[in-house]
Amino acid sequence: MKIYQLLLVVIVIAYSSSDELPLDGSHGTDFSLGDLFQSAGDIASGLIQAFGNQLSADYFFNFVGNLVLGFPLQLGTVVTSTICSAVLAEDGIKPNPEDIPDVEDISIQLRTACSIKEYPLKQLPNIINDPDFDINKRVVIASSGWLTNANKSDDVLEALGKAFNCRGDTNFLGIDVGRYIQTLYTWSSLNTKRIGEILAIALVDLTKTVPVENFHLMGHSLGAQIVGETARQYNRLTGEKIPRATGFDPAGPCFNYGQRLTTLSASDADYVDIIHTNPGV
Repeated sequence: MKIYQLLLVVIVIAYSSSDELPLDGSHGTDFSLGDLFQSAGDIASGLIQAFGNQLSADYFFNFVGNLVLGFPLQLGTVVTSTICSAVLAEDGIKPNPEDIPDVEDISIQLRTACSIKEYPLKQLPNIINDPDFDINKRVVIASSGWLTNANKSDDVLEALGKAFNCRGDTNFLGIDVGRYIQTLYTWSSLNTKRIGEILAIALVDLTKTVPVENFHLMGHSLGAQIVGETARQYNRLTGEKIPRATGFDPAGPCFNYGQRLTTLSASDADYVDIIHTNPGV
């Protein structure tokens, strides 16, 4: 399918979202929401046919961003996410090898009121020997989102860490994933799956000494998708569920339930809560 043919499909989607072309057939049209999503899938297939493995993440988002520029926000977000999921399902976007997460580059920060101590993820079980870690307290593990840096003072981990340290009843751990969520969005979103798998393996080792009942995972934006994948993988590895997972404005584009990248969902932990603070993506 050629790119100009794809544009025609998107024009249909755009007009069907307006008051001038309703979906009830009164203007001689007979479109359903399923038809629109099928059109989004056709766009994804067309992009892959046109570019194959040469389809880059930056071109994808520039292309789709231009297509949905005039859409209502909610529809634009849904269409973008549907196209992205379809492209990923067919392995249409390949990350650069250097952008694929390596456990050696990921660490956990034990954040107290007075210090930040960093532990390589492979050595996470050693954290129980730290005098600032109390095995009897609950453990919050948090991840920040796309384009963030765990070591910046304005990062979400800084604010969350201060809040939990004021309570005095929590070991607050921040996930430092380095550059892996600071790259192009599509590659960063792909990385959430691998990061979640790596973190789940580390949690399996840590919960041999710290009761799983003590754990609460939370994340912002792509961080919410990281903790969702972590919870799912932990359940797959152990048969047990993390007690609670919290998502702050979970990233939307590219994440759909049951697709290659599954969004944080109610079944991922015993209790899952989502906090929305803005209508963005």
